[in-house]
Amino acid sequence: YVQNHGQQVNLPLDITDIQAVIDNACGAIARILLVNYSELPVDKIIPSLLSALPLKNDFSEGFPLFHCLYFLVQKQHPAIMGYLPQLLSICNASLSNQNTQGESRRYIMETLKLLDLPVNN
Repeated sequence: YVQNHGQQVNLPLDITDIQAVIDNACGAIARILLVNYSELPVDKIIPSLLSALPLKNDFSEGFPLFHCLYFLVQKQHPAIMGYLPQLLSICNASLSNQNTQGESRRYIMETLKLLDLPVNN
């Protein structure tokens, strides 16, 4: 529901809509991190971001998302390095999903290479 001038308004959202909103939020967070990660509490953002993954509905958000994760791994940012098992699980789940395409797939594979982990297409 949404508050509108003090009144509750019920919105007809189904689970697909909610998942799309979550995926969009993940993409937005990734874009913000890519632009200004050094000024943000990355250690507080990463756990919440990773808990919302893998993407479930809006796979177009994969490009900024996996670009961001690759970037943080490349920088060996402590916030992401502490979550490598979860990151590996997300990468594997995303690679096994046929909706993960193009640059998203490439960034996942490059991230796994940086971590010296086997890459399974």
